[in-house]
Amino acid sequence: SHDVAYMLMVSHLCESTDTRIALNVEGIDLVLGGHTHGGESYHTLDNGSMVDQPNIFAQGLNELTLSFYLEDKTLAVVFYNS
Repeated sequence: SHDVAYMLMVSHLCESTDTRIALNVEGIDLVLGGHTHGGESYHTLDNGSMVDQPNIFAQGLNELTLSFYLEDKTLAVVFYNS
């Protein structure tokens, strides 16, 4: 079997659904979502997963730079701009 070092979920489900999935599906590290019609958001969940949503109707573009450390599978935000 192959180990997954990092799991990224790309979706168009809405922030609440993205958050629910990230909290309940083991191993999801980052969700890059869409469909939320209420402005951009970025947050880290209690389980360490991160959820990022851009602004609506291409009114915003999020820039997210991350560092991922394979040794202990941790993720650090280096830069975030919305």
